[in-house]
Amino acid sequence: MSGTPKGEPTLGRRTLIGIKGAYLAGFFALLSGIFYPFVSQGPLGEVILGVLVLFLGLLGGIVVYRAVTSESVVPLLVLGFSMVASSFGLILYMSGALPA
Repeated sequence: MSGTPKGEPTLGRRTLIGIKGAYLAGFFALLSGIFYPFVSQGPLGEVILGVLVLFLGLLGGIVVYRAVTSESVVPLLVLGFSMVASSFGLILYMSGALPA
């Protein structure tokens, strides 16, 4: 017999959340081109800022999802969509599509 009761997961909930967070961090790091500065000797700060902007958009999407599944819809929707819009605006600014 194993040491856990029947039906109980072997990994804790916090461990799974940590694994999911590390997976998302790795995904966004690769998506934003984390290896490019190492290859081209370019600035690493822009890549870190890009990862943070992508996380802002991800958090906005999560807040929108939580708004749809909760009872306080309007404040969470406003917060979530403003986070997504801010992320989009920062992406446009960083790419040079918006004037400074």
